[in-house]
Amino acid sequence: MLGLKGATSFYACAWCKVHKDKRWDMNHEEDFYNKPPLQRTLKELKELSKKGRENFCCEHEPLLNIELDHVILDELHLLLRVVDVLLNNLLEDVLQWDKKDDLNKKRGEKKGVHRERLQAAIRSCGVSFDIWKKTNADGKGSGTYDFTSLLGNDKKQLLRELPGKILSVVQTSTSNTVKKIWEDFRELYTFIGSGQNSDKQITDFFEKAKSWVNLFISLRDKRKGYERARITPYIHAMVFHIPKFFRTHKSVKIFTGQGVEKNNDYARNIVLHKSNKWDAASD
Repeated sequence: MLGLKGATSFYACAWCKVHKDKRWDMNHEEDFYNKPPLQRTLKELKELSKKGRENFCCEHEPLLNIELDHVILDELHLLLRVVDVLLNNLLEDVLQWDKKDDLNKKRGEKKGVHRERLQAAIRSCGVSFDIWKKTNADGKGSGTYDFTSLLGNDKKQLLRELPGKILSVVQTSTSNTVKKIWEDFRELYTFIGSGQNSDKQITDFFEKAKSWVNLFISLRDKRKGYERARITPYIHAMVFHIPKFFRTHKSVKIFTGQGVEKNNDYARNIVLHKSNKWDAASD
């Protein structure tokens, strides 16, 4: 819609020109990315799209003439993307733990117990969830794992229930920090979904969001998945742009796309329960 390159590009943020290698840096004031020279504007997007180089990833002209302060981040997609990161990190945690423990196990002794414990903990939250080893095209194991893709309501359920179970499923030396990362994001997401808030509450949210990012990357030398590069455009926007949306529009909940996503969830649920997925109408 805005003519920008994808989420993995150097300048992926829709509202500012932060480089992806700088998204982890929380040593800035709230308006740092919301004013020139780093703030994006519709006029600038159009001008940069005509340049072949040094265009801050503006590949095409925007499809619609909408000023960027009227383009609001969807809180549901923020939840989906951030919980994906947190879930991936839990899986990496238990896989590292299993790899270390399984080296010393005797032949026939059960392996992968920490992975199974994580899977059971997630299922105990009332969410259907599986973890499996991915295979290559030749059918052999790839050495990597994947897990069930969860819908929005499932991820909300996990955010409510899973933090209380984390201490029993991840490595003990960092389990308290991992639990706090989940709990603090739950608090941030609850605020994002709330109604009108005072200036002080918005400022408090900004400071808590910065602290959350710093807590997240504090594990970068201890656990896989918490590197600075894992601070995604959504996480950056949560810290530096959602406060601006609150100050301008008082709430972001009114712009949510949850209604559309719920229709998608219903449609997906129907298709997955059909016996003939390629021609559902024939059922």
